[in-house]
Amino acid sequence: MPNQNIRTQSNLLETLNSLGIQAPHVLAYDCTSDNAIGVPFSLQTRLEGQGLDVVYPELTLTERLGMASELIRIMVAIEKIEFQHSGRLFCSSSVPARKTVGDADDSTFSENPIVQGFGVGIGLPESKTNTRTTSSLQELLSTQLDTWIQLELSNPRRAFVADMFRRLKKIYTEMEELNFFQERPSLTSNVLYH
Repeated sequence: MPNQNIRTQSNLLETLNSLGIQAPHVLAYDCTSDNAIGVPFSLQTRLEGQGLDVVYPELTLTERLGMASELIRIMVAIEKIEFQHSGRLFCSSSVPARKTVGDADDSTFSENPIVQGFGVGIGLPESKTNTRTTSSLQELLSTQLDTWIQLELSNPRRAFVADMFRRLKKIYTEMEELNFFQERPSLTSNVLYH
């Protein structure tokens, strides 16, 4: 079975590059095990320079401020990538299952993003219980908590966990009553987030 995470992540990195956001370039990927190394893989360039953890102590105050400014610029650029609904992003099935070094980039993630509910449970997205997509933080919290409660109630040995989610749902209800979710752009916009 093809590894959809590799396809989606590779496609997203290429799209970020096309939008001017510095990210590794994907030279090749294969979502299948039908290749020379026998496992799905993604071959990416490494961003230039050294790790921040290595060089940070040696930076001057001006360099540190410049680095902080660049980080803010990148975060603002990423947050400008908005979607109608919240959820996990997947690339279209029209994106090929493999790319070899030198292949042209025909598709971009931004052309056909598929937004699916975040899901609940553990493991890979395919093994999780699906949830529906939502358009606001309020709807997302309510949907996810209700789905977690139902999932945990389906296993009688998980009553403690179900009670924990019920308590979270009570907190959510109190937040609603306190108008925490009143119309604010930060609560109704769905932006790209890692």
